[in-house]
Order: sequence, then structure tokens, then C-alpha cells
Amino acid sequence: MSKLKSDRVTRRDVAERAQVSPAVVSYVINNSNYVSPSTRERVLTAIAELGYKPNRHAQGLKTQKSHHILLIGNDIRNSFFSSLAYQMERFAYAAGYNLVLANAGKHRAPLVEDVAGYYDGLVIFSDRIPIRQINEVAEYGVPVLFAGNRDYPSLDPGITQVDINVRQGMKMLVRHLLEKGHREIGLFTGLTVRSKYDQDYRLMGYVEELRANGIAFRDELVQVLGERGRDALGKSIDRLLKLHHPPTAIICSNDSIAMQTIRVLHEKGLSVPGNIAVVGFGNFPESEYYIPSITSVGVSIEDLAQKLLETLLERISGSSVPRIELKRTLWIREST
Repeated sequence: MSKLKSDRVTRRDVAERAQVSPAVVSYVINNSNYVSPSTRERVLTAIAELGYKPNRHAQGLKTQKSHHILLIGNDIRNSFFSSLAYQMERFAYAAGYNLVLANAGKHRAPLVEDVAGYYDGLVIFSDRIPIRQINEVAEYGVPVLFAGNRDYPSLDPGITQVDINVRQGMKMLVRHLLEKGHREIGLFTGLTVRSKYDQDYRLMGYVEELRANGIAFRDELVQVLGERGRDALGKSIDRLLKLHHPPTAIICSNDSIAMQTIRVLHEKGLSVPGNIAVVGFGNFPESEYYIPSITSVGVSIEDLAQKLLETLLERISGSSVPRIELKRTLWIREST
């Protein structure tokens, strides 16, 4: 009598159904090249028919791998990050890994204590974790992919840097607004530049593109959103609107701030883009469906997730990948 899918199915059961040895079943599960296509197909058919689920814990005991990877972001409630996590989880599961999410923050224990011995690899999408702690993880031997918004001269050379091209993206937005006829362009940024090593690539790209087109940089057009919330944003918008030459367009440091900005402008009786244009940054999933839909710059989240996962698996397998670079795309929508 054949086993039902609800029964406890073992690797030996699959081997008997496929008429191969248990070792061949292991080769198929681990994507080994030692198995012929016809045999592989026979084993996969047996796995599907029996509903066999490989015991990843047992595999980990043999290979010294946990088959867990950790993804850290500034805020997992952020729609960009949650969408990235969703796509990465899909690719990780297909590769036999479990994805675990975590927020960056001051409350966390030293990163190496969280990671060492628990995760096979780490992806960091945050600039809130001290570089020293990230280096400690790499020194422990855990593969790390790190995506930040600035240059990090003290970063361990064994860490794979993910260049998300913030500077290039900002130049694309400024260029688009200039082509639409705007010359007074405001900027909402979230970073206060404290030293030459603490660079705001959004601000740098903004200034460089303005100057490349013969437009002088006006410091009063840049608002640093150090506080969160509608009240703080409203005050920043008021400061811009009260200028002798107020902006005819505003660039926001992310799409969420762009949505809030459009809402506040609407409450003040101003239309977008009729009275003032607004653009975002990051191309969050909901930006396409907001009213008005938001012009933004970003990367395909699915392509990004696949690239990150593939690169991390390369690192886990022992390959050296010092840097990967991501190209941004401009999505022109109703807000401009």
C-alpha cells in the first residue's frame, strides 16, 4: 500500500518509489550534478507523489549550515522593505533557506551575538548599525551583504557592498523636473550631514545636477526632516512656501514622505501637480495607485530580491563578491 501525503515520509521511501538509492535522493535534493536528467525527474516525481519534505535541521547538522538567513532593515513596516522581504523569502525558500526579518535599532544586542551560529548569511539594508558591529560579523566568518546610502571607508573588505545608486537616482529626478521647466526645486531629506565621512548621497546628487545645469544651490530649499510625523512635515512645507521664491517642485527622500506631502499640500488648498509638483524616491508598491500616482525612481523589487539572494548564496558557497551595483529606473507618473 502506498503512503498517504499525511504519513511521515522518509528519504528511503522516496528512494524505493523512484527505484534509486537514498544517496541519489540526497543528490537530487541538494542539486548535485551527479544525477542524470531522467533519474532526477523520477526522484522529483516520487517526492511530489509522496509529499516528502526534507529535514533541513538534520541536513544542517551534517553540513554545519542552519539554512537560515537574516535580513535587517530600518523598519520592517516600511512598504518597500516588506515587499523586498516578501520577494526574498520566495527565492530563499526555493533555494532551501528560511528568511528571518529584524529591525535595526539601538535596542539590539551586538550584532555578532545575534548572528553567529544561527544564520548562514546576513543582508543589511540599514545605515543605523555601527560599522564596527558589521565588521565583527564578517570577521566571525558570516557572509554579509551591506547596502547603505554613503561611502564607508572603514567597512571590512570581505563584506559585499550593495551600491543602490542613491546619487544617480537623485540626479535622474532633478533632471526630470528641470526638463518639465522647474527651476526652484525643494528637497526633503532625512539625514543631517555631520562630517565629510557622513555624506548624504541624495543631497549630493541634487546639488551636482543643479550645478551641472547652471542653477545655483539654495540652502533654504533643503529641509532636513529630523522629526517624524505630519506636524514636523507641515512645518517644513510652511517654511518652503513662505520663501520669497518658493519651490515649484519638491523632491521627497522616499515615496511615503511624498504621499504625506501631497496630503498636506491638498489640505492647504494646493493641487499636485497643478500648483506644485512632488516626486518620491524608492518606487514603493503603492506609489502607482496613489492619487495622484507618484513619479519616483527606484529598482525592481523582484529583481533586487533575486540579485541579493543569488549573491548571498554565492558568498555562502565560498565565492568572493566585493561589490554589486544596481541601476535605477525613473517612473514618470501623474504627480509631475
